[in-house]
Amino acid sequence: MEKKRKRIKIYSALEVANICGVVNQTAINWIKNGSLKAFTTPGGQYRVYAEHLVDFLKERGMKVPAEVLESLNDGFVNDKKVLIINTDRVAIKELRDSLSEALPGYLFISAVTSFDAGRLLMAEKPEVIILSESFKELTVENLYDTISSRRDYEKPAIIFIAEENSTAKESKKADLFLYQPVDIDRLVEFIRS
Repeated sequence: MEKKRKRIKIYSALEVANICGVVNQTAINWIKNGSLKAFTTPGGQYRVYAEHLVDFLKERGMKVPAEVLESLNDGFVNDKKVLIINTDRVAIKELRDSLSEALPGYLFISAVTSFDAGRLLMAEKPEVIILSESFKELTVENLYDTISSRRDYEKPAIIFIAEENSTAKESKKADLFLYQPVDIDRLVEFIRS
């Protein structure tokens, strides 16, 4: 059951500039050159969604202010979390970008190490976990067994993404098994259901 809708937080170019400690024109330049994802209002002003600002700050190793993180959490429609576990940061970003456009009410978190994966699993309790075959330290079976052993954790949906020419066999413990390149429409449909 989805939670009550919340207001989505949107930042102006000036607010982005103030958060980043730069002048307004620098923020506008980031938007114009595509470094910072934004949209234009009917009046021609730039606006940035909180999740795109957070992605931008993290990609550049900048600290994400607490108020931005709070606005990010306040901006989601249903607060559902999707954990992407993959060793490839570029693949994570591409998948997150594709999914966040199709699923704007979801929070996407990611792990590139087994330590981060374990920490995020227990702290965030995501409803959906996307595990890439490239993440050799963790199998669907290990992931399922770890989660199932926890009484305080409802079982999330587990999606396994195998490499394009993989010999991996479909696991009965995975709720969805896909191959690279990922069929985003199928993945989105599954997550929504």
